[in-house]
Amino acid sequence: MMLLAPLAGARASDARLPDHIATFVEARTADAVGDQARAARLFAALSRRDPSNGELARRAVTTAIEAGDSDLAVSIARTTAPAALGLDGRLLLVADALRRGRSNDALALINESTADSDGGFLAPLLRGWAEQQARIDGSVRLANISSDSLLAPFAAEQRAAMLLQQKRGADAAPLIEQALQTAGGRETRLRLGFAALLAKSGERERAQALLTGDDPALKLLDLKRPQKGVAIDTPAAGLSELLVGISLGLARSEDRSLPLGLAQIARHAAPDNSEANVATALFLERRGRRADALAVLGKVPADDPLVEDALDASARLLLEEKRGPEALVLAQRSTARGDASAGAWARLGNVLDDLDRHGEAAAAFVRAGDLADRAGSADRWTYRLFAAAQFDKMKRWPEARAQLDLGLKISPDEPLLLNYLGYNSIERGEIGVAGTSGLFERGDAFAQVVERVMELMRLQQESGIPIKVRLCDTMGFGLPWPEAATVAGISIDKTPPAIVGSRSPAATSLWRRRIHSRCVTVSLR
Repeated sequence: MMLLAPLAGARASDARLPDHIATFVEARTADAVGDQARAARLFAALSRRDPSNGELARRAVTTAIEAGDSDLAVSIARTTAPAALGLDGRLLLVADALRRGRSNDALALINESTADSDGGFLAPLLRGWAEQQARIDGSVRLANISSDSLLAPFAAEQRAAMLLQQKRGADAAPLIEQALQTAGGRETRLRLGFAALLAKSGERERAQALLTGDDPALKLLDLKRPQKGVAIDTPAAGLSELLVGISLGLARSEDRSLPLGLAQIARHAAPDNSEANVATALFLERRGRRADALAVLGKVPADDPLVEDALDASARLLLEEKRGPEALVLAQRSTARGDASAGAWARLGNVLDDLDRHGEAAAAFVRAGDLADRAGSADRWTYRLFAAAQFDKMKRWPEARAQLDLGLKISPDEPLLLNYLGYNSIERGEIGVAGTSGLFERGDAFAQVVERVMELMRLQQESGIPIKVRLCDTMGFGLPWPEAATVAGISIDKTPPAIVGSRSPAATSLWRRRIHSRCVTVSLR
């Protein structure tokens, strides 16, 4: 009986009713098995046959949004009474209006008289950006947002963008600082957006000062001619940025439809916003739609600052899909350039490792380490650990040891390096258990690993990406018997650590990374 509810408006005597029911069941089935594109087309066909049925229209719009067919969703939403639309349908029409430069049309849909549940919380933002277009300072609209508003966490970044658009860099400076402090995994994106705005207004020095950090994306912004879609300088770009932020904040919720829908609407509002593409791909992957995620990632331009994140994710998805040769071609294409980054070489190493080509993987990680050394990257020790793991898999311990030593010169107290070296030294009889006490004390699981776990929990709260931390069985902690030995008294697992992920900054953003050591496994999903 539940399946018949959307068709309640049809007459029982209608000879086409069985066809309607069959089409509805087919649409529901397609939706259930993850074929949102087909489901959207079928729901749209049903909605056109029965335009007075608001439930069918809402379902058609929502499914089309999730499928990424915004044109279809917009066409249905425009012919549906606003009161019959869900929140996603209203937001889509607002995004479409802003994309076409029609702020007044957007305000006709959502304004100060609109209930928050229907998108009314956006009214100050829409009004502010509309005033920006009229050369009036719109930032004041967001100056006194209630702390319980969905806009509150994003008010500083939106105000800063508005002030920068007015070439008021000094006034925007404290808001930029506030926004960056609370940005979490979006910090790199905001740095890029603010720097692009400063560069456009001629403040190159201030722009350059924002591009600090180890994330390679910060080095890819062209301050002479900022890439398209980076600056947050239009009402559509402002809405897109807000929706991405909200979607990521909802990432840990049980509802997987809403974050995906918001990210898709953000893409429609500003198709050149690569952050929206990367976020959408994340949510598509969570829904098991890897092929769709790959297609969205492929829309990130080769010169975009976030292209490394997109390529990392694409390579990982291809490997998970057992499409290793394609992942290899993608990774090799990046390293073929003369200016290939350390992250590009690490990505190639990851792919080669997955293909069991450990010699070539080791060489790629060594190359990544050399490039990172020249750049002075703070996390360059990770590439030495990756290289050591590859040499270890080939039973070439002297070369693995040399890479670990290089890593320890960079980061002498890094627990992963110390534990790896300590356990392997015991295995090979280089030193006894007592001789490794200094290594284990410096890599102490309680003092240092717990500190890292607390940091990961903070990142989870900020980014919305679920993080699982567990002690692995090779340490004995996971064994149920009280006599199980732990730490140095264990029988060492011969399998070396598998460390997947090309660079630490990316591990704190949207993409899954796994770090396996002898003592801790961290899984970001």
